[in-house]
Amino acid sequence: MIKLFEVYFSEGRAAEFAKVWTERLRELTGENQEIRIGAKILTMKVEVPDGTDTTGMKEALQKGTADYLQEKMGEPVDVWLKEI
Repeated sequence: MIKLFEVYFSEGRAAEFAKVWTERLRELTGENQEIRIGAKILTMKVEVPDGTDTTGMKEALQKGTADYLQEKMGEPVDVWLKEI
């Protein structure tokens, strides 16, 4: 099963945040990860095995993204995910 998410970052340094998060996604999932970066958003494809319970997946990804970026950037980062 493939789930697509748009990741929205807070204004200002969105491109920088997207670059840092993209590097992390590639570390976690490998170079074949399909990621597209726009002006303020990043589109992320997440593959999960069929039959997987994805309840709470969006919230977990959102929190993980924000926590990771805060740690790397040294400042709080607002992150919103939207499943598409």
